[in-house]
Amino acid sequence: DLMISSSALKDVTFRLGASWQLGMEFNDRKPVFNTCVNKGRWRTKFCVEPLIWPESVASEFEANSNIYQGSKAIIQYVDDVSVQMHVLFPAAGLWSVSEYFKKLYGPPSEQPDIWTALIGEPKRPNRVLRWYSRNTKTGSESILEIREIDDLRWSSPPDTTHGVVRVLEKGRSSVFKLLSLTDLLLSNLRKKNR
Repeated sequence: DLMISSSALKDVTFRLGASWQLGMEFNDRKPVFNTCVNKGRWRTKFCVEPLIWPESVASEFEANSNIYQGSKAIIQYVDDVSVQMHVLFPAAGLWSVSEYFKKLYGPPSEQPDIWTALIGEPKRPNRVLRWYSRNTKTGSESILEIREIDDLRWSSPPDTTHGVVRVLEKGRSSVFKLLSLTDLLLSNLRKKNR
């Protein structure tokens, strides 16, 4: 059932892992442990960065995907400021991941009814939880979203083995609007050949 709370959260900063949040500056002087794809035409970078989670939930974020392995996030920077984070988790951990964020931010603002089209299979319900937070000084809004199926990639079919947690500015498209799996694979190859 669609469940919408009476109002969005106010002045809450959504965080992923120990320290990642929107508005962080890209620091190109840090050690090269990250993989970045530069989309200069759009003044945008996408970096795969490691995340550290509290021990109680850390194992739920150990992804084993063709995008990355382990506990990481794709961070989107525009003009060197983070505007979106995309984190995979094994879909079987949906309940634990959802409960973790409910403890931090309370019940979700909404749980929309979303169906995901699969190749050669009938559409399947995709459980989604969303929290909204409004900055009372600037009026800007941010979203924390959990999806049971990562169906946000235009360059590949929906990943039914992984869910996704993402934090983004309201009005932003998926990181995969500009980023493809090929971009990430080429970036990894360049990093290995350095």
